[in-house]
Amino acid sequence: MTVSNQEPKRLKVYINGKWLDSSTQKWLEVRNPATDQVIALCPEVTKEEIDQAVRAAQEAFWAWRMTPPPRRAKLLFQFHRKLQEHQEELARLIVDEHGKTLSDAMGELTRSFEYVEHACAGPELLKGSHAEHVGSGVDTVYIREPLGAFVFLPPFNFPAMIALYFVWAIAAGNTAIIKASRLCPMTAVRIVELAHECRLPQRRHKPADRLRQRSGQRPGGAPWHSGCDLCGLFQGWGGSLQDGHTSREKGPVPGRRQESRAHSQGCVPGRGDPQCGCLLFRPRG
Repeated sequence: MTVSNQEPKRLKVYINGKWLDSSTQKWLEVRNPATDQVIALCPEVTKEEIDQAVRAAQEAFWAWRMTPPPRRAKLLFQFHRKLQEHQEELARLIVDEHGKTLSDAMGELTRSFEYVEHACAGPELLKGSHAEHVGSGVDTVYIREPLGAFVFLPPFNFPAMIALYFVWAIAAGNTAIIKASRLCPMTAVRIVELAHECRLPQRRHKPADRLRQRSGQRPGGAPWHSGCDLCGLFQGWGGSLQDGHTSREKGPVPGRRQESRAHSQGCVPGRGDPQCGCLLFRPRG
């Protein structure tokens, strides 16, 4: 359903299975780029709310980690069906808040749902391996284990597709925190609402809609970069290579996983242009 000609909706945050009103005094306007109409108000949440979301994700981790992968996959199958049922609604949200054509929005969602389908194969993908006698009296065992809470920072240009990256984290037994782009938060909010309708365990699935990000603030200045006990971070945005390096250097402390994607328009990666696209990855350790 299109949100045009309606009063701006004050978006809430989702923490520990509950939708909460933010206590912030700062609200960011979400505008329809076609009409310049304010269609929603996004809270610039407080530091206390960020800490609350992180703690909830940490506390939920061990119960979710011990949930058998087939059980996690069953919930993801339900989530996938729910997304398909609401594909047109989600597409119209993307049109309203991002400005894509309806066909482009439907195409983004088609690709997004493929991510969920892949995550549903978690029980098979998470299998390790065992090799006997690789050396004198030596066997090798390869085990894939969940790590903890991860935070996801999807960019404005793919409000649904990158937001749904969190399905791989929860399929693997991790917990997730999502900070949607302040320009296009409504799609991510609706995705989490659909996940909630699937009755994902309240103390296991921990997406919070937005973490603090001031308008114009570079990714490297975000508050979870200093002191939050997170296992890893994924972020992608339409910024420059310099922004990517800044985020990587000021990201989680050494020993945490981080993947940062940055690009600039009007250049071809790999041609020697220092502003061309890249993927910056900081491995564990």
